[in-house]
Amino acid sequence: MRVVQGLAQAVGFIAGGLIFVKGGDVRNMTKAASLWMAAAVGITAGAGLYVLMLAGTLLPLL
Repeated sequence: MRVVQGLAQAVGFIAGGLIFVKGGDVRNMTKAASLWMAAAVGITAGAGLYVLMLAGTLLPLL
C-alpha cells in the first residue's frame, strides 16, 4: 500500500505541475486527467485487478 501511496503522490505532483493559468485561462487540465487515469490503470493492472482495470479504461472513453 505504501508503494501505491507513493505513486499517487508522485503522479499528483506531476499532474499538478502540468496545470497552469495563462491570462485567466486554465491550461492542460485534460492532459493532467489523462496522466491520472493512465497511472490508475497501471496500478490496478499491476495489482492484478483486471476487471477494475477494464472499467477504468472504458469509462473515461465514454
